[in-house]
Amino acid sequence: SSNFDQDAPSEIILLAGTSGVGKSALAQSLRYPVSAADAFFVDAKFEQNRLMLPFTALTAILSDLCDLVVQDAKHVSEVRGRMQKALSPRETGALSLMVSNVSALVGDHVTSHDTVSSTTSTVSDSCFPTFKIACKLFLRALATV
Repeated sequence: SSNFDQDAPSEIILLAGTSGVGKSALAQSLRYPVSAADAFFVDAKFEQNRLMLPFTALTAILSDLCDLVVQDAKHVSEVRGRMQKALSPRETGALSLMVSNVSALVGDHVTSHDTVSSTTSTVSDSCFPTFKIACKLFLRALATV
């Protein structure tokens, strides 16, 4: 039985613990009740052996959220407007470098080229603080759907 209150404030649940304690099983047990409550459910794993790729779990979650919102015809234009108001071009640029499909949600919001290293076309270290701020603003704007 689902006890999700659709009028309750938005929530994010993070599960942490040692390997093998049942975090994945617990997360999967929430998938149906959350989806049935017309809410977004996304999940990702942080894997220590992939430390060379920063924010892998977070970027996977943001990518999945972008896909879900773009498919949600009744909310996509409202969310797109909120995103464009909440994110500066620099923040949008940082997000789009880390989350390739964010432009499908944010739209043709101007991006900043100073977040990319001109010699390697990779995300520069100076991008990460902006990315963290952009993630917070992105989630805040999305949480009011």
